[in-house]
Amino acid sequence: MLTTRQIERYSRQIITLGFGSTAQERMLAADVVVAGKLDDVDPVLPYLVGAGAARVRLDSNSNEPTIASLQSRFKDLNPDVEFAFANQIGEGCDLVLAIASDETTAQRVADLAKRYYAAALIYARLDAISAIAVIPSRPPCLGCADSELMAPLTRPCSTPGLPTMIAGLEAIKLLAGIAPAEARLIEFDGYAAVSRVLHQRTGTLSCECPRVMSK
Repeated sequence: MLTTRQIERYSRQIITLGFGSTAQERMLAADVVVAGKLDDVDPVLPYLVGAGAARVRLDSNSNEPTIASLQSRFKDLNPDVEFAFANQIGEGCDLVLAIASDETTAQRVADLAKRYYAAALIYARLDAISAIAVIPSRPPCLGCADSELMAPLTRPCSTPGLPTMIAGLEAIKLLAGIAPAEARLIEFDGYAAVSRVLHQRTGTLSCECPRVMSK
């Protein structure tokens, strides 16, 4: 049950059509791992924190003073949010939100996706391809999806703010339980975005899904 203070703080989204108190209760229990360079993931943090996420764990090149500064920075937006590093608390989480703008980050995302296999996954690549995978459950995984999600990153995206913002909003929808059940791929051409269902490729030998599912 929401407290009076929580109802007052989150009233604008509680009254939003399709959201409601049940979605807000899910948000207030949400545990999300955010992966990527701090400069890349920083724009999504106000979305998650402002929506009421309980815990935000960073998997990045940040350090202890960064965690302390984030806690201070967002105390007025959400005084109950807990910031931590991904490796400081147990392995489970509700969602991995990963933003990759270079090959090193992309490889870390692939490793995280395997580690948190049971969690929902959002993967945004900030390069000329500019795409977001929204995967509520697997399969497909990043390796077997019918897309070029794991292809080498190309030149930087010319409008990185747009896919980053949309990745944050898709994360809130997944955590609140109001997102579509099927995996989706959102592709960008400048400021235009097109969404399609993301399927599992057949005959994918390198995919992690069949090995995990057969255990």
